Amino acid sequence: MDFKIINERQIILQLAMQEAYKKRDECQRDFDDLDNKISIMTADGCSLPDKDKVVESMLYLKECRDGWQETIDHIRQWQDELKS
Repeated sequence: MDFKIINERQIILQLAMQEAYKKRDECQRDFDDLDNKISIMTADGCSLPDKDKVVESMLYLKECRDGWQETIDHIRQWQDELKS
């Protein structure tokens, strides 16, 4: 494959990797914030429906985080394939 094409693809994958890390970390921060919130809600004796909403949001964020991690893993694989 042409060196120029390989170089362009590597740059694209690097940019995609940066964005994926940023999104994954954002999901993790939001998850951690909600985890702290649920701890406070539990200590304050909040109602179960209120806690359920927070837990539901946490599950969604966990799925998002895991999805971004999967994307990162795929990008790494593609980077390795380009190096071969």
